[in-house]
Amino acid sequence: MEKTSLLDYISSAVRNGKLPEGFSLPDEEGDIAFADGAQDGIAIYHGASEEISDEDYALMEEAIKAASDKEFEKAEGLFRQLGKKVRAVSLIDEMQQYILERKAELNGAGLHEYAIKTAFSTDDKECLKYALIILELFVTDKNESWKKDLRTLALSDEFTGFVVFLMRNWTNGNDEIFELVKKVHGWGRIHALEHLYPDSEEIRNFFLKDAIHNDVLPAYSALTCFEKSDMENVLKGSLTYEEFCGVRDIIEGLLDEGPIEGLSAIENKEEIILNFLEKAQKVLLLERDYEVIEQIDSYFEEEKNEAVTSLCKKLLEKK
Repeated sequence: MEKTSLLDYISSAVRNGKLPEGFSLPDEEGDIAFADGAQDGIAIYHGASEEISDEDYALMEEAIKAASDKEFEKAEGLFRQLGKKVRAVSLIDEMQQYILERKAELNGAGLHEYAIKTAFSTDDKECLKYALIILELFVTDKNESWKKDLRTLALSDEFTGFVVFLMRNWTNGNDEIFELVKKVHGWGRIHALEHLYPDSEEIRNFFLKDAIHNDVLPAYSALTCFEKSDMENVLKGSLTYEEFCGVRDIIEGLLDEGPIEGLSAIENKEEIILNFLEKAQKVLLLERDYEVIEQIDSYFEEEKNEAVTSLCKKLLEKK
């Protein structure tokens, strides 16, 4: 019985242009269940990528050569074998460098045809990613049918980050990424935000008010949101309560430095926090606001920073 391609599996679940909450790709039998995109996210953010042995590298070479020679079934089998040993995210640079250094030897048309065929027909997650890694080296902007299918694949947190690399090279690529990032809420959002540029007021406002919210941990995107929302300058002006809440949520993410560097990476963090607390004095604070002020107090208590903690305590007395 022929297996359903991952593209068809994702397409069949799409409702109103996005995937339903709780959607996940089918797991291979016997695999430990991870959220879509989680294993790649852990590798990227925590340096847990696999070691690439000489044997694995040779297998990669053989798979690329088979695709180049249009031996597509053989290539798919080899990439499936490779994917069971090394996750595609660990081989992005090696694969692309290998292909680019051997442009004269390899058949570009064969590689391109293999990548398109595999991306839209395979039922293997790592094979699909390997296909997208190859496809990044080619122009995909001129074929609307391909772009439509790639947008669908990108709705899955497992593939968002890989498709975003292709989208960057499309006409209006930043707008494409912006539309995508509003439709994904897990690891896909975290990856896509890294490649979204705040080139309009709408996008800067998105970074300030919405981008921090994801289904994994806000901390992963907190520093990105701080920088791309221009939050430091935003705090120097007057804020609506909605903007105040956006700043509050970004600060909360920055305070959580368990998974990734946050507030400690900001040189003038004390000035920024004091500006926020001064704004808080002019706002009718709700329970959620007090929770974050308590977190600020605890963070700066450890740093023995009386300027911040005294202002926190003043605000908390009103609670």
